[in-house]
Amino acid sequence: MDHPRRLAAITSEKSCIVAGSRDPSASGDLDKTEYRRRNAQQGRTGAARLPIRYLKYETPWSDWLTLSPKEMESMASAALALLTERARAVKTSLPHPR
Repeated sequence: MDHPRRLAAITSEKSCIVAGSRDPSASGDLDKTEYRRRNAQQGRTGAARLPIRYLKYETPWSDWLTLSPKEMESMASAALALLTERARAVKTSLPHPR
């Protein structure tokens, strides 16, 4: 499932999406550049899988998106279009009030 569809699937018309972004390609780190390239070849553009660690605590491994501001805007716009489409479909399927 692509990112906008996943985002639309877990949100509602009352959702507020808060996101921050910086261009991940601006790091200049060749290892990170290669990691992003391999992920893109596998259809995981912008995805990074990692745990969060603090002292002796560690979360399960999870997927994080690392998108440029332009990619983030594109994904949010696509998710908004899907949510709008879904909301219209639900609205038209409800019985008409009498």
